[in-house]
Amino acid sequence: NADKFYKKQPFSIIRTIQRHTIFIALDHHIIIQKIPIVKHVKFFVKWLEKVSRKVYSWLNLSKVKELTKNLNIKYINQLDTDTWHFVKPFLDNDLILKDKDYINWQIASTQYLPIPWNSKKNNTGIVKGFGEKIGIVNYILQQDGQILAFVSFSYIGNVAYMKYCISSKENMTKVSASIYENLMKLKLNYIFTDNAILADSFTNELRTVYQYTQTKKSMAHNTVHPKLSGMSLVEQDGHFI
Repeated sequence: NADKFYKKQPFSIIRTIQRHTIFIALDHHIIIQKIPIVKHVKFFVKWLEKVSRKVYSWLNLSKVKELTKNLNIKYINQLDTDTWHFVKPFLDNDLILKDKDYINWQIASTQYLPIPWNSKKNNTGIVKGFGEKIGIVNYILQQDGQILAFVSFSYIGNVAYMKYCISSKENMTKVSASIYENLMKLKLNYIFTDNAILADSFTNELRTVYQYTQTKKSMAHNTVHPKLSGMSLVEQDGHFI
């Protein structure tokens, strides 16, 4: 596994971070993985997934409406000048230097290619660039004409992966409600995020099926590790193994 591989390599840990997995509905793939015997009644497990999504959507309906009633969601493909001016101060202390072009490359929808319905092509890699249900959602959250947040998450299958959740701590409950609304519209079942404030907002303000955390490590080659000692990393800085 990754831990054994990197122990043999000249890498050292910069820091650890908690990755949060938040289930907003049951997921039949996870259930079958954990309880293999139920694969014989797969149709029933899929039915439970659909029912759980409807039940939790109903349980959160009034709360989501309350939190988002005065908000406007503007979906975007690229950052414009105003959005970049909002985002930039939040990124000034990131380990990975980011500019407007870099983020626009990261959130470009051309990196996520739907497979034609008649294609038999299969991708078994950890990081997938194509699939039957794949894409990216980018938007800014506004209130009274002011930008409150920039959100970007990709998804494949029934799973979402948070890329950017840029907002103040005070507005994170509104942001989490807007993300929840988008996840439900896309019929996604769970989301990965390294943003602890966002994860807490989900579990404290909304009804969720389950949440668990896993410790992830960020590592650097020993030739540069001393220079990075003591520096902080955030979700948008990169991939944690």
